[in-house]
Amino acid sequence: MREKWRIGVGAVALFLVGAVLLPTVSQAEAISAEVARKCKILRAKQFPPRQVGNPAAGSAYGSGQDKREFFRRCVANGGNIEVSPPVR
Repeated sequence: MREKWRIGVGAVALFLVGAVLLPTVSQAEAISAEVARKCKILRAKQFPPRQVGNPAAGSAYGSGQDKREFFRRCVANGGNIEVSPPVR
């Protein structure tokens, strides 16, 4: 009998914790396909590949983190971002 009581109290406690924490979770907004496509093209211009047609070769400029940061900034600006020529 005590085990059923513990399970019931545990379930109620878990429900209450979830009910308290659920409203604090922020909803992520989805980006549009057009913005994602435009940012992907701009990222490819900013960070050209070492070998054309071989994505496994890596990029000639910047790192993976640089690419992710550029894409994130581009999406945050709605696809309106300046692409500077690569620096050697």
